[in-house]
Amino acid sequence: MNPGTDPFEQVMQIVTEEGQSQAIAFLVEHFRNEQRFFELFEMLKIQIRHDLDLPLWHSESQESLNENKNRLLEDRLLEACREVGSALVGQGRLQDGWMYLQPLGDRTYLKELFESVEITEDNSDVMIDICLGQGIAPELGYGLVLSDHGTCNAITVFDSQCVALPPQERSRLAEMLVQHIYDELSENVHRHIEENESSGPADGKLADWISSRDWLFSSGGHHMDVTHLASAVRIGRFAVGPAALQSCHELCLYGAQLAEDFQFESPAPFENTYLDHRIYYESLLGTNVEAGAEHFREKAFAEPIEQVGPGPIETYVDLLVRLGKNREALETTIEHLTDTEHLMGIAPQLFEMAADDQDYQRLQEHFRAEGDLMRYGLCTLQSQSSAKESSLDDQD
Repeated sequence: MNPGTDPFEQVMQIVTEEGQSQAIAFLVEHFRNEQRFFELFEMLKIQIRHDLDLPLWHSESQESLNENKNRLLEDRLLEACREVGSALVGQGRLQDGWMYLQPLGDRTYLKELFESVEITEDNSDVMIDICLGQGIAPELGYGLVLSDHGTCNAITVFDSQCVALPPQERSRLAEMLVQHIYDELSENVHRHIEENESSGPADGKLADWISSRDWLFSSGGHHMDVTHLASAVRIGRFAVGPAALQSCHELCLYGAQLAEDFQFESPAPFENTYLDHRIYYESLLGTNVEAGAEHFREKAFAEPIEQVGPGPIETYVDLLVRLGKNREALETTIEHLTDTEHLMGIAPQLFEMAADDQDYQRLQEHFRAEGDLMRYGLCTLQSQSSAKESSLDDQD
């Protein structure tokens, strides 16, 4: 057979002389070579159904598949989605590609795929929506927010979208924002010193530069939007890396020297924004740990929870956990934070605080006293699982 170059004639000749399978394969390859991806996807679906001895056109009223065939159908359809979606992304048609890629669920592959895209002025907003809004590559998406839309928008996006991300990802984005603001402030302070002293400060960091230069703050002097500064030390509480925590601490030292008009009050237990945050970060950095814990313990119980809400106690519990004081955090939570419906989500869940058999036994006692069979059962199961894991570790 030697069909002509007219694809319509080719299809007719192939289906007549060789059958459906060959005709479908011809059409699949034709649309693939022509990069007509919408048609390619439809033909891939038809090819899959033909291979599985199903009617070429799907019909809800007619179709009833056994478990094995249904699984094969779904797997191959996902392969088709991957091929077509990836090809569209490769062409720069990101929205069209995402439409096909959404069902995949293979986040590692999707992250690598979108990280390979060349960022342009035209596709930046779409990349932000997919990478950050859809959670595919949050760091890439948030980095674009910082570089393309500025600090103010980055703070708004963090508060509206990033706080809902898993803790590890949320921490990384918080650290990106803190570093961005720290670098901006450091650059501005360095420039101010250079203008007034004929040369920039010696190598060092922001805290060193401002420690003996009160004139930097005279007459209400400041070197960046002070609302951005206050937001950075607040959002920095999500950070976990020592470098980011150190940057947050230095931002607090800078903020504490601002004029009173720029000393904004924050919600409890951070009413004195820069003082309270400085103590918080110092504790996490290993300085004055006990004094820091006591500072926030006093704030946690300074006012009735009915008046100020659970925020101060939750913050204290979270700090205890981050300082490795899990037992104290567990007891504080059991005693003061049992009304889980009204919590703010600052402190970890009870199960996350349990570190050993004694903790689990304490939780079992608590849930039994509360008549909470479900959590008692979960705690008992988790205790058993932890015991097995510990036993295996000992054998190793």
